Amino acid sequence: GEDVLIENTVMLDTSGTPPQAGIDLEPDGPSERLVNCTLRNCLVENNAGSGYEIYLNQLNESSAPVSITFENCRSVGNRSSASVCGGNGRTEKFVKGFVRFVNCSFEGARGSGISVTSKPAKAFDVSFKDCVVSNATGRDVSFGAGRFRQGPPDGIRLENLTVFQATNRPWFTYGSQGLGPTSGAISGGVRVVKPDGEVEAETLDAAWIARNMPAANGGRPVPPHIGIPDAARVEVRDACPGEMVELVPITRINGSRFMMFVDRPGMVRLVARQVIAVKGRPADTKPIEIRAVGTDGRLWRTWKFPAAGTKPTEIAFKAPKRGFYALIVPKGGTRFRVDRSSVPIAMDVSERECTVAPMGGKPFSLWFDFAGGNPLALLAGGGSYYRFKVAVHEPSGERFAGSDLVESLYFANAGADAKPGLWRVDFSRAKKPCYDFIHLDIYGASPFFFLSKEKTWSAK
Repeated sequence: GEDVLIENTVMLDTSGTPPQAGIDLEPDGPSERLVNCTLRNCLVENNAGSGYEIYLNQLNESSAPVSITFENCRSVGNRSSASVCGGNGRTEKFVKGFVRFVNCSFEGARGSGISVTSKPAKAFDVSFKDCVVSNATGRDVSFGAGRFRQGPPDGIRLENLTVFQATNRPWFTYGSQGLGPTSGAISGGVRVVKPDGEVEAETLDAAWIARNMPAANGGRPVPPHIGIPDAARVEVRDACPGEMVELVPITRINGSRFMMFVDRPGMVRLVARQVIAVKGRPADTKPIEIRAVGTDGRLWRTWKFPAAGTKPTEIAFKAPKRGFYALIVPKGGTRFRVDRSSVPIAMDVSERECTVAPMGGKPFSLWFDFAGGNPLALLAGGGSYYRFKVAVHEPSGERFAGSDLVESLYFANAGADAKPGLWRVDFSRAKKPCYDFIHLDIYGASPFFFLSKEKTWSAK
C-alpha cells in the first residue's frame, strides 16, 4: 500500500487463524510496499492476537523504505498492544525507513504493552512519542533480537513514554539477545507511575543500555562460524547402513533445512510428515525439494516431491554420487517432522540458526561433532517467552555444562582444550511450563545437529 489512510476505525474481537490481530501490516514479498501509511484515531480492542501488528519479515534491503505512522490510536485488551517485528527470517537484509507511534494509548495488554523484535541497527527506525502504556499483564515494554546473528535491537526511541503499573515490577524486559556490539541507538525518556503513585524517571542512555541490555555471552566473543565441509573430508559413522532409524521427537518450524550425507550412490529413504500445531490450519501444499550440494557448496541437481501429508509419508530418491544432500521444506504455517531416515541426517545451521519444537512436550537429545583445537560456543534460546532445561555432555558422556531454567539465551562455552568427538545436548521441560520453541546455533564446531546418534558424520 502507498498513500494509505485508515481513520476513525474500530477493529475488535478477531479470533481464529493467527496472527489474530486488530490489524496486521505484513507484506508477502520484497517487491510489496508500505509507504506513507497512516492510521489515525483508530481503536483495536479485545483481539486474540496483537492490537497493532507490524511484521516486515518478507521485506529486505531491496524493498522500498517503509513509512508507517500511528497517530492518536488506542489498543485495549489485546495480547500485545503494539508489536513490531523487523525481519525474523533473514540475517542482515533489512528494509529501511521508519515505524512511529505518536500520542497513542496502549491499555490492558494480556502480554507486553510494547514489543519490538528483530530490529537491529541496520533495519528501519522505530519510535514511540508521547505514548502511554497502562495496566499491562506482561511486561510494559519488551525488546528482543529475534535471531542471534542479527545483532541486538537498536534504532529504537521511547520519547516521553509514560507507564502506569497495576503491580510493582520492572517495566522493561530484554527478551532475547543478539550477538555483536552493544546497542548504541536506544534513546528517550520514560516515566513509570507505580501503583502507590510514586513516579520513577529513566533516561535511556549508554548507562541504561549497559544495565538493561547487556551484551550476549557477557561480551565474550564467539568463535568463528564453521561452514559446510568439503565432502571429500567427511567420514560417515553409520551403525546400520541402508536401514532406517527412528529420529528424535522434534519438529522444525519457520521453514526447514536438513542436511543429509550419502556415503555411496544408491537409494535414500525418508519418512516425514507435517504436524498441525494450530487447530484448523490446513496442511501446506508446496513441494518438498532435495538438492545435491557440490564440493564447492553450489547446488547441482534438485529433486521435487509432493508435500508430505499429516500422516507419515515416504520420500525416496536415487543419489547419483557421494556427498551432501539438502532437504528443503518451504516456509509455511505448519511444522515439519522427519520420523525416520536411511542415511545420516542433521539440522543445518550453516546459514542461520534453527528453531525446533518438541513433540508433545517430550524431552529429546541432539548431537554435534566437534573436531577440537579451537574454542566452542553452543547457543540455545527460548526468546522472551519459552523456557526449557538444557544439559551439554562431552563425548565421554560426562556432563560439561547446563541449566535447569533457560529463560532467554544460554551459552555453553568451551576452550581450545575441549575434547573432540560427538557431543550430546539434552533438552527437557523446566519448572516454568512454556516448553515449546528452542532456537539453536553453534560456533567453532561443525554446523549440524544430528537427529540420531546411530547415523552421523565428521570432517577429517
